[in-house]
Parts: sequence; C-alpha cells; structure tokens
Amino acid sequence: MHYLTGGLPLIAVLVALFAVTAFLLSRKAAESACYRARPLLSEWERRVLSELRHQLPAHLHLCPQVRLGDAFRTTGGGKERQSAFWRIASKSADFMLVDLRNGHILLGIELNDRTHRRPDRQRRDALVALAFEQAGIPLLCVSPFQPIDITPYLR
Repeated sequence: MHYLTGGLPLIAVLVALFAVTAFLLSRKAAESACYRARPLLSEWERRVLSELRHQLPAHLHLCPQVRLGDAFRTTGGGKERQSAFWRIASKSADFMLVDLRNGHILLGIELNDRTHRRPDRQRRDALVALAFEQAGIPLLCVSPFQPIDITPYLR
C-alpha cells in the first residue's frame, strides 16, 4: 500500500508533464501551420463585381462571398433550429446587394458555372434558393456570359 501512496505524486507529476508537453507541441504545430492568402474572387466574379458596381447608386453596396449563416437567422425551436442553421452555415452566396442606409439585403446573386450541373451542387443550390425564398429575398442566378441587369432590384 505504501508503494501506491508514494507513487501517486510521481504519477501526478508525470501526467502534468505530459499535458504540458502535449500543449506546447500542439501550440508549436499551430504556429508553424502554413496559412496562405488566396484570391477571394475568381476572375469571373471580379468581372461581374466590376460590371455591377457601375449599375449601383451610392446607397447600395455589393458584398462578395457572404456566408449564409451570417445573412440569415434560423427560426423554430431547439434542435430543429440548430439543424437548419448548420445546413446553411458554411454555404455562401457569390454576392449580396445591401442597402447601406439600413443594412438590409435586397438581392442575392449566384454565378452558376458548369460545376452547378453536378448533383451535389444542385442539392446545395436548392438549399440556398430555399433559404433566400423563405427569407423573402430574391435570388438572381446567372450563367457565364449572360448579361446581368440588377436595376429591377434597386430601391
């Protein structure tokens, strides 16, 4: 019995030493991780943004790459509400048109290239369209080389 009692402080010291070592190693790994900036917008998105900015009055602004979890509030209760949030949380719209006077979203814009023909993207697009519809915000889906006119959505 004396052996176990006398060994307990040694075990506690070893566990603490292990925990500190693991913490320091994980911190060093995080600090040495390679984070590199990448372009936020594709070439097509940059062209569209440039083109659309000329159609806007001063009180409207186009926000690129808006995460739906930041733009939409989920309703309902408990697990249902949380589940609805997680379904949209990591999805984003290519652009959202925002009224700078009040911060309200007037329009969502999705640029649908050929990847949107894939079944997984079609499921994603249906969910995004549903979120916009339920929020009462129009969603304009545009194909490559299609002219874009957002003037009907300007207020």
